[in-house]
Amino acid sequence: MRTYFFLFWILWGIAGCNSLPQTPAARQNASPKSVYVCPMHLQIRRDHPGQCPICGMTLQPQAAEHEAPSEDSAQVERDSMLHFLEQPVTQTVVGDLATVVPRQSPVADTLQAFGYLSFDPRYSRTITSRVTGRIETLYVNALYTSVQAGQALMRVYSPELLALQRNWIQAIRLHDTVLMSSLAQNLINQGMLPGELQKVKTSLQPVMAFTIKSPASGMLTAPDGDMFTQDSPTSQEFHLPFLAGAYVQAGIPILAVQDHHHAWAILRVSNEVLAQIQPGYAVTIYQEAQPLHRIQTHIDFISPMRDDNMQQFAEVRIYLHDLPAGWKWNSLIRAYIFPHHGPAKGLFIPRSAVDHLGQHDVVWVQDARFPDVFHARAVQLGRVMADWVQVINGLSPTERIAKQAAYLVDSDSFVSWTTSDADSSSFPSL
Repeated sequence: MRTYFFLFWILWGIAGCNSLPQTPAARQNASPKSVYVCPMHLQIRRDHPGQCPICGMTLQPQAAEHEAPSEDSAQVERDSMLHFLEQPVTQTVVGDLATVVPRQSPVADTLQAFGYLSFDPRYSRTITSRVTGRIETLYVNALYTSVQAGQALMRVYSPELLALQRNWIQAIRLHDTVLMSSLAQNLINQGMLPGELQKVKTSLQPVMAFTIKSPASGMLTAPDGDMFTQDSPTSQEFHLPFLAGAYVQAGIPILAVQDHHHAWAILRVSNEVLAQIQPGYAVTIYQEAQPLHRIQTHIDFISPMRDDNMQQFAEVRIYLHDLPAGWKWNSLIRAYIFPHHGPAKGLFIPRSAVDHLGQHDVVWVQDARFPDVFHARAVQLGRVMADWVQVINGLSPTERIAKQAAYLVDSDSFVSWTTSDADSSSFPSL
């Protein structure tokens, strides 16, 4: 009897152990049951196959979801994100940013540039008075008007030239041929015209004012207008730099005449693409007002100088002859430059995705686990093609980067960090 009682207690204990509730870990490791869900109405869930009571579609099997994560697990996830905010802004930033994947296809090797139409100063003629005098009459009223070669521009009264005429008249009356020849040549050198000289010799009366004529055909311009700068006719005053009654000085330029048929197309090319072009490369230019009228030409000169206000751009000159009808001075010029090498091949990203930080070029790579986290990474750049830049090293084709990096962080933070106690070898994440 005692033996039967002992066996009863052993069997009861085994049954009690098997009926104990499972721990949370055991429940989590247990295989979930399948449920059947409507693809169109996710709220319809059944534990057996069938059809959706709303749309009639066949329910699809789906593994049952595990138990929702506890508050402790959610807190751990939030804590894993918070440690990124503690990192310096030169290494990591957090935000919801648009991203882009590097581009593997070739980029067309055509460079675009903008500029304007200007005078060619090599074909400009300066008008200078050879004697000091007073302007008696003006035959032109404004600058940038067309004049012809030999056209009268003004009459100037000069006491010095008047005295020289009287001496020549006296030599004529005395029949002093040697003095007559010398004084006549002197009068011509001082600016008197052969017709005026003949008039004085015939009438034996001095000419009170001599005429200054245009030495060439073209456009009348100011003598001090520097054609090598960005000044252009439409940005200057149109009135003459003097009025009737003003005095002119010997040897000082009064006006200038610019040839109509010779011009420059001045293009502005950024320093980034300057190394990719050379004189002789083919160029297609056209005016913005006449996009269908294009000129096929080539680059003639690349200026080695930089303007104080245009340090990031270089000046490219194209010499033009016999401008088409309707082309206006100082009008906007668009150009397509065709380098001799072929299309650029490699890994390309938008130029807006690059932060230029002195000696470093940085992109912001999206974290593989956290889409809102971006890490700074230095890359080696190559050729620049329009809005795209080639990445030689530092980025793989499958990584996503921030599309707009210019305003991602404050660039001053990089400057202050790198100029304090850091050097380029310890640049974070680069």
